[in-house]
Amino acid sequence: RCSQTYDDDNQSTTHNPCNPIMSDCEDSEGEEDSRISQLQSFIAENPDSEPGLTIQFLEKLGGKSGMIYGGMCFDEDFTLAHFLIMGILNHEREGKKLTAQIEESKGVLKAFNSSDKRQKMFLVAMELYIMKERPKGISRYNEVLKKLWESDIVEDEQVEWWQNTENTLQQFSPEFNLDDAVVIRESGLKFLEWLREGE
Repeated sequence: RCSQTYDDDNQSTTHNPCNPIMSDCEDSEGEEDSRISQLQSFIAENPDSEPGLTIQFLEKLGGKSGMIYGGMCFDEDFTLAHFLIMGILNHEREGKKLTAQIEESKGVLKAFNSSDKRQKMFLVAMELYIMKERPKGISRYNEVLKKLWESDIVEDEQVEWWQNTENTLQQFSPEFNLDDAVVIRESGLKFLEWLREGE
């Protein structure tokens, strides 16, 4: 079982998913965690709920030992970020651009990302989501980062951290692909270059 403490300042990891400095997920067969559907039901039943109440419900569900694509994850902030993304951005998404969904849900997403750690885990969970659910968006991820930043969901310092830690997803997903991680960061670099030009 691969379960160690998340090192917030770590900048590099090994390619062995069971032997990095921080490793929080273990392989396990199974479907998506039932807490995602519970979150979706809460949102559907409370469409006018304050963002903070939605996050309170999410935190009450908890993220311990969360199932993510058939793997069990032990980092609670990462698991909660995954639940939120799947519950909001992957729900009834047909025909909708991801940036438009982020705009619609920015209040809840901002309420969740109340700390640097959560912003970092949200960015890593978003990377996993793009890889698994919207792979065609890998080369246009700069547009997603721009929308997240403009909506005050993530700060530029956390985007810089994500950009510089291309192996981070490996600690949470056995399906990590370095080539995809490089390509999505090539797109992410376009956003950072745009941001730096405006400073």
